[in-house]
Amino acid sequence: MGKLRGKIVKSPDTGKLVVRDNETKVMYEYDQPFQAALGIVEKTSVNYDLVDVDGKSIAVAVQPIYKGEIVTIDVEKGLGEILETESNTTYRFQQNYLKQSGFAQGETVKYALVDSDGALWATCLNKIG
Repeated sequence: MGKLRGKIVKSPDTGKLVVRDNETKVMYEYDQPFQAALGIVEKTSVNYDLVDVDGKSIAVAVQPIYKGEIVTIDVEKGLGEILETESNTTYRFQQNYLKQSGFAQGETVKYALVDSDGALWATCLNKIG
């Protein structure tokens, strides 16, 4: 089973979110443990798998895909800010060896979000392209 891509389009009160598959525009429900800790909210792009539950396709193993542009960077301190592409949300980031890795302002990157004392931080930056 390969990973599928979609986007979170709705978050009902039950905690279940709906995923829209990019190619077929089919809606799938899912109920992902730790969704808040994973940073999954409306408009989050995600990878997921589908399973059949009593004849109904359910999205499982839902993982966010974060992509953004480095808008500020301090290569000496390993800090900066990323503007998330889809939601226009700015996240602070921290990553060691930015200078040696060749990261620069204006570069597009993928990253992970982690919760640190109630604030979401980007880390594990990867260059795109």
